[in-house]
Amino acid sequence: MHRSSTTSFTSFLRFAASVTIGLIVTTTVAEAQRPVPVKPKQIQQSQVHHEQIIPAGFFPPAGMCRIWINDVPAGQQPAPTDCASAVRNRPANGKVLFGDDPPKGKKGKSDKTKSSPTDELVDLITRRISR
Repeated sequence: MHRSSTTSFTSFLRFAASVTIGLIVTTTVAEAQRPVPVKPKQIQQSQVHHEQIIPAGFFPPAGMCRIWINDVPAGQQPAPTDCASAVRNRPANGKVLFGDDPPKGKKGKSDKTKSSPTDELVDLITRRISR
């Protein structure tokens, strides 16, 4: 009788050892599947976006728009097109230039005579309605 109890105890130890190893393996695998927190990307000095100067001759005519792609030379920019297409097709690294926008002079001021933002808004609405 002593022999059978030793065999059952050995069988129990084998079973307990295999269960313990199985639990360790499954928890290790579960830990491996835990999402790792993503660190925000740091902007390097070379990646900082600088406003590109647009030559006055490259603004689209009134009533049209132009897609302006950053870091592309002025001579290689897309041709003027209708504003709906320009807004719809603008790439992530570009902007839309509207033909009604006058070229900006130094310090971001318009080359036109000084007028208040309200006057400019009224002029814009009047031009849109008269078309």
